[in-house]
Amino acid sequence: MHEVTRFNTLWKNALEWLFPAEPDNGTLSEVQVDRMIWRHGEISKTIRRVFYILLGSSLFCVITLALPDEKLILPDATVILPIINFKISFLGFIGIGPVVIIGLTIYIHILYNHLPVLGEAGAAHEQILPTLFNMEGRPAKLITWFTFYWIPPIIVSYFTWKALPYPLISLLLTCITIVLTVGLIVLQMRRCPAVWRKRVIPLLTVIFTLLLVTFFHVLVNGLPFNRTLNLSKSNFKGADLRDVNFSGARLQEAVLTNADLRRADFTNADLGGARLSGANLLDVIFKGANIQDVNFGEDKTDKTDISEATELPLNEIKKASNWFLALYNDEQIGQLSLKHDHYEIIRKKNLRGIIPRGVDMRYADLRAFELTDADLGKSDLTGANFEGAKLKGVNFSDADLTKANLKNANIQGASFEGAWISEYQITGARNWVLATYSKGLTYKLGLPSQHNDNLRARKLIDHDLKAMDLMLADLGGYDLSDVDMTESILTGANLQKAILKGVNFTGADLVKADLSDADLRGAILSSADLTDAIFKDANIQGADLKNTNITSQQMQDASNSGLALLSKDQLNSLNLNADHLEGIENGNLKGVSLKYFNFKGADLSKFDLSNADLSYADLQGANLSEANLSGSVLKGSNLTGANLKDAKLEKAILSRAILDNADLRDANMVEADLTDISISRRTRLKGANLYGAKYEKEIIKRALGSDNIIFEQPQN
Repeated sequence: MHEVTRFNTLWKNALEWLFPAEPDNGTLSEVQVDRMIWRHGEISKTIRRVFYILLGSSLFCVITLALPDEKLILPDATVILPIINFKISFLGFIGIGPVVIIGLTIYIHILYNHLPVLGEAGAAHEQILPTLFNMEGRPAKLITWFTFYWIPPIIVSYFTWKALPYPLISLLLTCITIVLTVGLIVLQMRRCPAVWRKRVIPLLTVIFTLLLVTFFHVLVNGLPFNRTLNLSKSNFKGADLRDVNFSGARLQEAVLTNADLRRADFTNADLGGARLSGANLLDVIFKGANIQDVNFGEDKTDKTDISEATELPLNEIKKASNWFLALYNDEQIGQLSLKHDHYEIIRKKNLRGIIPRGVDMRYADLRAFELTDADLGKSDLTGANFEGAKLKGVNFSDADLTKANLKNANIQGASFEGAWISEYQITGARNWVLATYSKGLTYKLGLPSQHNDNLRARKLIDHDLKAMDLMLADLGGYDLSDVDMTESILTGANLQKAILKGVNFTGADLVKADLSDADLRGAILSSADLTDAIFKDANIQGADLKNTNITSQQMQDASNSGLALLSKDQLNSLNLNADHLEGIENGNLKGVSLKYFNFKGADLSKFDLSNADLSYADLQGANLSEANLSGSVLKGSNLTGANLKDAKLEKAILSRAILDNADLRDANMVEADLTDISISRRTRLKGANLYGAKYEKEIIKRALGSDNIIFEQPQN
């Protein structure tokens, strides 16, 4: 209870001090009133004189602070103080100026507090508040009020703004500015006439609260803002620039050779073309700075000796924008793990394979550069110039390409999913139809709604690529099933492992195209130009190769050429009969000699291959389920991973055949020759009938651990 009473008393006293009662001068004698009027006049004169000094000082500060930023940075920049004709450094002026302004402000308000307050008995009641130039009226009073309470904080704020490159000084000045402003607000609240309090006090209270919150925020977290210095082409050669804040500064072509830049902050500064050879870069911050064409190495113009220069701050250099486009000496190139011919790489504009993911390349000049397969995902490429660049396969996912120039750039295979870019930028590039986009861009570019998903899954199944120019296109691993590519130009295209089932290549140009491991089952290649095309292990089962210039060597290199649709001449080159095509269509290749043929991955399920010669044939992964292989010769054939479930292998010769991981479940191998076969625990023989077969029973059981193999004569 005692503590509550004490608190109430303190609160009451605080309110009485903040809002004092109006004075009652009714009991004063005439002599006392005259003396108060005289005293009021004398103090008012003094206030006005200090007032004019404050205004003059403020004007001088404004003019001086408006000088170029170079004055703020250079250590030999000076300011001559008026009246006393005293020379001080510009940085010294930053420290002294606020002290003078604050000192004059405090003096004025001390005088004001000693100003006699006249009540109704005073004849000079209207002269209680001294006004500018003794003028009366509302404008004069407003000017006086503004100068008394707001000019000083504004001028000190200007000093704070000018000093922002110096974090400690600007932080101190910010705190001083806030304290000064809060103090003047309290004085305004205390001196506010009672008739105005209901309108003025709430507003001042809000400002007061915001300033206090800002004050504590700055103390805890530091300044949340900065300003940009314009120092383009400035000469700071050999200057002491330690701890200077160059954040966001424009320093294009600035001379900083041999400068002491220890602990300098170049965050987001533009240093394009600047010369920093021989500079001391200890603890320098380069985060986000554009250092394209910055010379960190020998400056041949000045014949600078950098033998004693501080080593580059590698971690900070790599945080800069376009750091790999700067110029370094041999030692620095080694420190940055750049190629020894880095200078030549920049000169030849070949950045293939040297740009890291998420790199900052804002406003980089990359015209005609080689950037194939670069990973620029989440990179900041704002304003970058890629005109004529080779951007094949580049990952631009989630990159910021605002205002980037892609005119005539090859963006085949590039990914723009989530990228910040417009359709107008895209359509100015080459091979844009082979890039991936966001849903919005897909719609704006007139592509199928599933374009993005299909391309992400390497699919173009819903696209019309008829007569499309895809020269040198990289379509390896893509799914192009049933796509119409009639008369398309695919010269030198990479189609390795592509799924090309049912694709119509009629009249297409596939000269030197790489179709290795491609799935061409059922594809139509009639009249296509296949000169020097690579078919190694390409699955051409059911592919129409009639009227093409495919060679016998190309067919032998391919998989399942014995199951392709060939002309008579092509069949003859493979030593196949003219009725072979009819046998393929009917699934009947009984007694056919297919020795050494490549049937890797072939679908021969339910085919009749009885008595066929498949010696040493490659049947890896082939589907032979329910196929009739009775009496067939599979000597030395490779059946790794083949599906022979329910296959008929009675009296088949499988000696030295490879059956690793083969599926022989329920296969009929009665009297089959299984001598010297290669099997593994992954070979499945459950339900297989080996009655009368030539094999080593214990070896098979021990190898497979199976108790479900049948060794009995099959019942009719």
